[in-house]
Amino acid sequence: MRELEVLCLVTTGMTNCSIGMELGISERTAREHVARIMLKLGVGSRVQIAVIATKWGMERVASNGAGQQGEGIDLLSQRLVPDELWALVEPLVPRLRTHPQGGGAGPAEERAVFTAIVYVATSGSAWRDLPPSFGVTFQTAHRRFEQWTEAGLWSRLHRAVLEELGEQDQIGWSRAAVDAAFMRAEEMDR
Repeated sequence: MRELEVLCLVTTGMTNCSIGMELGISERTAREHVARIMLKLGVGSRVQIAVIATKWGMERVASNGAGQQGEGIDLLSQRLVPDELWALVEPLVPRLRTHPQGGGAGPAEERAVFTAIVYVATSGSAWRDLPPSFGVTFQTAHRRFEQWTEAGLWSRLHRAVLEELGEQDQIGWSRAAVDAAFMRAEEMDR
């Protein structure tokens, strides 16, 4: 959550000192947040952070004030898992078994869990570093990732994406066949 606020303020051109004053944290803490953001995004400068934030549509959040982080997370979630992707994923997600004895917290919303998993997979972040703003604990996201892996979700999703792209003529199947033939020929040479 704090990193999202810092990210939004970086996009406005604020210095670490200004970010610290705005958020009530030290300049050093602001600098550490910026460094972690750079690491997670795989960039080397504040300008690159701003470019990525602009691609995500985060500049709108920054111009409205960093205090509106809910909108920022919604934008990030939409970028990570657009509605079209979720429409493919949702029917493939294994349903949780209910416990007849009840108890415990209710299950996390499937789309939020999937989005959290996509975030960890694409950001290179550790499970433990999953921002709480996704509304899913890192333990839940990791446990569900393992359950879905065991249930074969990822291979079914891969097939569904390929089928969807194939129906839209967005895959060059002839090239894929040539690439596959080349790989087999190359393997035979060994």
